[in-house]
Amino acid sequence: MAEHRSVVVIGAGFTGLAAAQKLKDAGVDFVLLEARNRVGGRVESRLNGLGERVDTGGQFLCDDMPELLALVKANSKRLVETRFDGRPLSQPPLPDAEIERSYAAAMAIRDRMNELSPDAPSVLGLTVADWLALQPDSAMAKAGFRSMIEGLWCLALEDVPAWYLISNDRRVTNEATELQYSVEGTMHELAEDLASDLGDRVLLETAVRRIEHGKDGLRVIASVAAPPPLTPLHKGEGDSTTTPQRYKAGDSERNGNVGVSLPLVGREQGWGYAAVGLDEDSADEREILTIDASAVLVCLPQRTAEKHDVSPACRRKSAARWASGAAARS
Repeated sequence: MAEHRSVVVIGAGFTGLAAAQKLKDAGVDFVLLEARNRVGGRVESRLNGLGERVDTGGQFLCDDMPELLALVKANSKRLVETRFDGRPLSQPPLPDAEIERSYAAAMAIRDRMNELSPDAPSVLGLTVADWLALQPDSAMAKAGFRSMIEGLWCLALEDVPAWYLISNDRRVTNEATELQYSVEGTMHELAEDLASDLGDRVLLETAVRRIEHGKDGLRVIASVAAPPPLTPLHKGEGDSTTTPQRYKAGDSERNGNVGVSLPLVGREQGWGYAAVGLDEDSADEREILTIDASAVLVCLPQRTAEKHDVSPACRRKSAARWASGAAARS
């Protein structure tokens, strides 16, 4: 027998958590499904060698991220301002002058890339790693560029399309450095607090297999079990290696009786992409959960959703696809 919910939210990163909170505030019946055994998406934390819990992805924010700042304030978290004074450090250790030269060389590569159009034939079909390999710069400059971009995006250059990085950089309008603040404790605690407020409407280790569209509404098919562990290739655990679709603030769609608006978190860089990594072969041995709903909010990158049978027709008819930030109102 299928369960019945007004709305199913898929993905318990910051996108899904914020969407679920708005649905709760509006009195809408919903359930939030997350494939992993924790919430937070790419915002995560781990114990370091001293036994201290530290953020390992998505820990910084700035004044140009009003939605995220509002979440921090609403949950009584204290901001810690980042200090930028002191000597620059590098690994392996380098003299200050060489660090400055490396940074300048890396920025020169980034500026050159941003002179291109996202539609330029020279970047068609290339990842950032492919494009970088074609550049005449020194190994030091390329290493600095790689460190810079992977540190900002929490993704390997091999997983970022060149056109997408160019397009994103053109949309960056923030005046404050994105490293302006961190949250006292960890940013991941904020995700856990949001989930705690949602109670038993958050289902972990529940991996969505597909979304079906019928004449009477939507049906979500999920497997209740932990997906295979994801190997961290770089900062942020790399829970998504796909390119997210972006929405501009104020975009909206009508989903049944729930109006959905899509403000951005993190000046369009996005927070909390959830992974749905489920192997169809192993799914047969898992408990199957079926939920009928009036609307589905897929808080995943577009290409991840497509891989799991969320067809374009289903997405158009069923629900908003939220790439970063989320709000719903009755």
